[in-house]
Amino acid sequence: MSVNAEQGSASEPQFSVTVDDRGDVSVVQMSGELDVYTAPVLREALSEQISGPATRVVVDLTGLSFMDSTGLGVLVGTRKAAVAARKSLAVVAVDGPIMRLIAITGLEHVLEVFATVDEAAKPD
Repeated sequence: MSVNAEQGSASEPQFSVTVDDRGDVSVVQMSGELDVYTAPVLREALSEQISGPATRVVVDLTGLSFMDSTGLGVLVGTRKAAVAARKSLAVVAVDGPIMRLIAITGLEHVLEVFATVDEAAKPD
């Protein structure tokens, strides 16, 4: 199953979210800028995955060119929802501004962060 949601106009940066259903694992990939304007699109996609049949949700941040504190808030909120639903949440981020933001805020100690989707998709 693949779901795609896009937001943006000619004057706004594009943001897209794609969900790849891999059975027990849902991979949520995005591209563009994750900020206060685009975060609701991601929040809705992640909420659907947490309430769905997958036992593990992988959030791939490698396609982002920018993420602000609103994006971090969506990740933390989704982690709390995953724990409450007895599911696991993994984040994929590599060296660069997105990983730096995660490290600076200390969220690498809160979120399970992996370098690749394949690593993140492995069961706990």
